[in-house]
Amino acid sequence: MSTYVSQTHIIKHMKILVISDKFEESFLKTGLSTPILQGIEFILACGNLPVSYMEFMVSTLNVPLYYVLGNHD
Repeated sequence: MSTYVSQTHIIKHMKILVISDKFEESFLKTGLSTPILQGIEFILACGNLPVSYMEFMVSTLNVPLYYVLGNHD
């Protein structure tokens, strides 16, 4: 997380994991311990994702999930 401060602006950078209905099944087998996933602040998901996949992501990363249903639900 980095923050830039000037006389008039404060800019905060957020790390967001964005997932869609083209999900990576290998995460279910290998876990989410890769360094690139460290520091994620929330998950943004859309599409027709399996509930079990989203539950796994949220419980493993321990961050909030914001979800938009796909057109098949």
